[in-house]
Amino acid sequence: MSAIFKIKHGVVLPPPQFGPVSLYNFIPGILEDHYNRIMKAFDELANYDNESDYILNDKAQTIWELLDCQDIHDLGTHEFENWSFTNNFRVTKDLEGNVKSSKTVRKTKIEKINYYNQGNDFRISIDTEKFEPASEDSIPDDSKVMIKRLKNGRSFSCEFLQFDFNQILEKSKKTEGETKYEIEIEITDVEGM
Repeated sequence: MSAIFKIKHGVVLPPPQFGPVSLYNFIPGILEDHYNRIMKAFDELANYDNESDYILNDKAQTIWELLDCQDIHDLGTHEFENWSFTNNFRVTKDLEGNVKSSKTVRKTKIEKINYYNQGNDFRISIDTEKFEPASEDSIPDDSKVMIKRLKNGRSFSCEFLQFDFNQILEKSKKTEGETKYEIEIEITDVEGM
């Protein structure tokens, strides 16, 4: 273990800052291979019939036991672009550039924890999303966009949880066209928990 990193509660913390810049760059996301293996396990679970003699592979079995739900549903594939603005306003557009008004939200960050793990970084982020209807006329122009994220993926649901598997092409002032792999877990029905 490098002397630069400090261990606290089993988490690798970032190195100290020297001046305004940290020596460690937080890079969220997972490796493509891990992404594909976990999605394959969810695909297996979505097609699993609990009454059959079929035996789940180890990953799928572990997920099944952890989630403790009767059915995992495949919600299908998706492809869209998210535009995030400085005021926590997020607009979702289809690939033709049309606003998907049902997915236009204002996000409020409650808590964010970055886990630094020497290249296998991950983030736990707790946000609320409040639906805000929008039309083309009410959306700020392109110059106000902080980040554009083209998302291509697939979603699964299990009771009050939704699992979004996304390959993301992100463009911002800091990044230009780098593909990332993310798995997002959303609580879709807080009252039903």
